[in-house]
Amino acid sequence: MSQETTLIERYFDAFNHHDLEAVMACFDPEAVIVAAHGRRIEGADAIRAYYASTFATFHDAKCTIRSLVGEGGTGAVESQFTGTRAGAEHLVCLMGVEVLEFRGDKITELRDYHTSG
Repeated sequence: MSQETTLIERYFDAFNHHDLEAVMACFDPEAVIVAAHGRRIEGADAIRAYYASTFATFHDAKCTIRSLVGEGGTGAVESQFTGTRAGAEHLVCLMGVEVLEFRGDKITELRDYHTSG
């Protein structure tokens, strides 16, 4: 298992436990997330707010890894997101891929390509 795949698994575990501090520990302070809708979320404060909002909106949010690769400072993971939006009764299910870039043991960029499915 590479350093990249280990970090991806650690990030997913933190996300699935809604552990905001553990999620943030996976990211470089200057990291960027390009969300599925194209919005850029830049820097630790914005990333923290993004995940806090996600956890508040989807109290049961979970991402399941379907396949995973990582080596040489990059990685990709196919995953399924499920969660019930606050105030709604139906489950949201999104399939997609996240492409990641790393510096050492931190995520420097995460590009999210999830769609309804």
